Amino acid sequence: MCYYVNAWASERRYGSETLIFLLSYAMADSTLGFLGLLLIVGFTYIKRLTFWHLLFVVLAGGLLVTGLFLVSQNFRLRATDTALAVFNLSVKHSNASTFAVLSNIYVAVNALIDHPVLGVGIGGYGKTYDFYIQDLGEEDLKGANVGLNKDDANSLFMRVIAELGPAGLFALIGFLVVCARVKGKPYRQVRNALLPYMVVRMSRFGAYFSMELYFFVGLYLL
Repeated sequence: MCYYVNAWASERRYGSETLIFLLSYAMADSTLGFLGLLLIVGFTYIKRLTFWHLLFVVLAGGLLVTGLFLVSQNFRLRATDTALAVFNLSVKHSNASTFAVLSNIYVAVNALIDHPVLGVGIGGYGKTYDFYIQDLGEEDLKGANVGLNKDDANSLFMRVIAELGPAGLFALIGFLVVCARVKGKPYRQVRNALLPYMVVRMSRFGAYFSMELYFFVGLYLL
């Protein structure tokens, strides 16, 4: 998808393939998919943006998010539950996705506060989750999806900052940034194709290794 969008934007190739992917993402009705689309468009056109373009993008983005909220039941459920949970400081009535995100943010932040230098140690997040999750209270946890994503923190960014501390998070973000600094059209296309995947994967999947990751990390390093 990322490669097709970049090819169409720069060379007007793969228009039909791009349209098929866009329709597939829309029909999937996935909040994560919509986030990926925004990142793809952002990385593709960021070099061409002027102030007025940026203003238009902000307004169009606001209208798009509003439209998604009205049209997509999944997006509306997650957005509403997340807002209510943050406002009420309670995850008692949150859906599973919202509970996984907010509960793991709570655990990761508390782990960082108590272990601000080196973190809790690599592989220690599961035990850390069991320790801190009880702080939410029995009433909030009753009937909730306790333990959801407890081994991978629901996000590699959160897992790294809990297990390896600020230095680990700096190294992870540094890897993304340093490898993104490329010149030349073919390299930018590869970068624009891989970076949205990396950001989305690391935002919502905390495993250090998965089968496809070796291939994509290798391409990104190259």
